[in-house]
Amino acid sequence: MIAATRNLRQLEKLTGAKLRLSYTKVAEFQARGAVHLHALVRLDGRDPDPALSHLTLSPPPGISAAQVALLLRAAVTETSFTTAPHPYRPQGWPIAWGEHVDPRPVRLAARDLDDAAEITTTAVAAYLAKYATKATETAGHLSTRLRPDTVRSYTDHTTHTGRQIDACWRLGQRPGGWDPEEWSTSWGRLWRWAHMLGFAGHFSTRSRRYSTTLTALRQARRDWQRDHANPRPAADDVERLDDGDDTTEVVISALHFAGIGWHTTADALLANTAAAQARARRRAAREELTSTAG
Repeated sequence: MIAATRNLRQLEKLTGAKLRLSYTKVAEFQARGAVHLHALVRLDGRDPDPALSHLTLSPPPGISAAQVALLLRAAVTETSFTTAPHPYRPQGWPIAWGEHVDPRPVRLAARDLDDAAEITTTAVAAYLAKYATKATETAGHLSTRLRPDTVRSYTDHTTHTGRQIDACWRLGQRPGGWDPEEWSTSWGRLWRWAHMLGFAGHFSTRSRRYSTTLTALRQARRDWQRDHANPRPAADDVERLDDGDDTTEVVISALHFAGIGWHTTADALLANTAAAQARARRRAAREELTSTAG
């Protein structure tokens, strides 16, 4: 996105408008262990006045989706870096995006349009949710972190994901002579994320101005819960309050242990059967000891 924003400045010079890229993306774990990023990128206009730069404006009508796709493709092509030195490779490894880059304009279908002929939030959410919900299952990775005493159970060299976990563990193994603290903040992090095949990123991120913030959503949720937990006073109560009556409202919120039970009837039946068999075995053992002693 840094490279894309830099390329966007060239487009600003051609159009004479102030522009900004806003985006949201999800990470998709593929069965082969590669991580694909699916992003929705939106071109916004911005006010040249610094005091109004937070406002989101429509971009000039002369800019096409093909131009935005071109600058995004160029940004992906020119973005690369070299990792920090590693004992296996002192010069580091070159890291770059793969060859599969496929920017496409969002097409508006009749079912995706609202009354204002704009793409609906439901259509956008469905697009991202399709990849977010399949992100963890296809690769078959674990949901818990690995430890030295458990990792070898998952480094099966006959599977692709097993070889990836093994590579993460080998590359994250601290060799002698390396400072433990320095290693833990660099290559040692591969141990922490070996169960994610080395991917330590968030499955979903977005730019600040793409949509509302998570903080605002959490605050709205708290407000809703507070309003429904403490309903507004009835009309006669409001009248009594207006008359100056002194009232005190006490809200008590507490958790109480309700007990432990089985999730399903089958679980309860299985547990009761096992308990009955255990009692029968103990009874038979006592009877056997009694008969032997007699």
